[in-house]
Amino acid sequence: MQKKILMLLFVSLIVTGCSLPQGGSSPTEPILPLTPTQLVIPTLTSLPSSPVVLPSTVPTTQIPQAPGAATSIPATQPQPSNGGSSPVINSGPSSGPYAVILVASIDVLNIRSGPGADKSIIGSLAYNETGITRLGSWSQVDDSAWVEIQSQAGVRGWVNSQFLTEYVAPSNTCDTKVLTLIGQFEQAITTSNGELLASLVSPVHGLDVWAYRSGNPVNFDAEHARWVFDSTFSHNWGTHPASGQEVTGAFHDTILPGLVDVFKVNHTTTCNDKTVSTYGEPWPVEYTNINVVKSYKPGSPGVDLDWRAWLIGTEYVSGKPYLFSLIQFIWVP
Repeated sequence: MQKKILMLLFVSLIVTGCSLPQGGSSPTEPILPLTPTQLVIPTLTSLPSSPVVLPSTVPTTQIPQAPGAATSIPATQPQPSNGGSSPVINSGPSSGPYAVILVASIDVLNIRSGPGADKSIIGSLAYNETGITRLGSWSQVDDSAWVEIQSQAGVRGWVNSQFLTEYVAPSNTCDTKVLTLIGQFEQAITTSNGELLASLVSPVHGLDVWAYRSGNPVNFDAEHARWVFDSTFSHNWGTHPASGQEVTGAFHDTILPGLVDVFKVNHTTTCNDKTVSTYGEPWPVEYTNINVVKSYKPGSPGVDLDWRAWLIGTEYVSGKPYLFSLIQFIWVP
C-alpha cells in the first residue's frame, strides 16, 4: 500500500492539472468522491483537449498490486501540521452520499475521534455501508487524507478517505455519462490511445486491472495508464485460472489482446450485471459499492468456448465517472 500511495503522490501535481475534475471544490480541498439492460454505446467524435506534456521516456516502475492500496489525492500540497503535533483541520461544504469500498467482508472501516490512525476508535462502518455524509472538515495526515463523516446511524467521526467513494445506486449504473465513458474506453483500446485512456482513469483510486479473477490486480494511475500501449515493463498478474501458473508480462501483451478481442467485434454491453458463467464470485466483495458494466463477446458458432467477458468497474469523482477496475473472464475447463 505504501508504494502505491507514494506513486500517486508523486504524480498528483500532473494528474491535478489535467485529469482531476473541479466539481466545485475549493482550491484547498482534496479531490474526493462526492455524491441487465442491453445498450448501444455512443461513438466518441473528438478527443479531450489540452493534453499533458509528457516525459520522453516510459516509466518502468512496478505498480503496487494490492486491490485496496490507493489513497485520495489532495488537490494541493499536504498541509503542514501545527508545530509537528496536531494536524491542520480544513473546512469545506458537506456532501454525499458516500459508500465504503476496498474493505474485506470480514473487516470494517474504523471511525476515529480525529484525523489519523492513532486516534481512538469510536465506531465502525461495514464493508458494504452506504448513506455516509461527508461533513466538510478534512485533514492531511502523513500520506492520507482524512475526512469527517456521519454514518447513516448518526455516528460522527473521522475516516481515511481512501475507503470512500461517491455512492451511485445500481439502478443508475449506466446513465449518459457512463455510456460516454465506456465508448471512450473502447476507442482508447482499439486505437491504442494512451492520452485518452489516461483521461478516463480514476484520479482518486487509479485503475485496478485483473488479467484473470484468479490472479491479482495491478494498479495503474493516470500517468502510468498513458504509457501502457508502449511500455514493455513486465507485471506479475498472479495465477492463470486453468493452468495455475504465474502470469507475467506487459499490459500490451497480457491485457490488450483480450480487450481488443471483445471491442473489435460484435459484443453486448450490459449494466449492473456481475454474472459470469462458471464463476461463483466474479466480483470482489471489496468492490461491492463499485458499479459494473459488462462487455461480453459470445463464443464463435461451432466453437462456443472462446467467449470472453470484461467486468468494468466505474466510480464517480466530483460528479464525473471514471474507470476504477477491469477484470477479464474466459472459459475454464
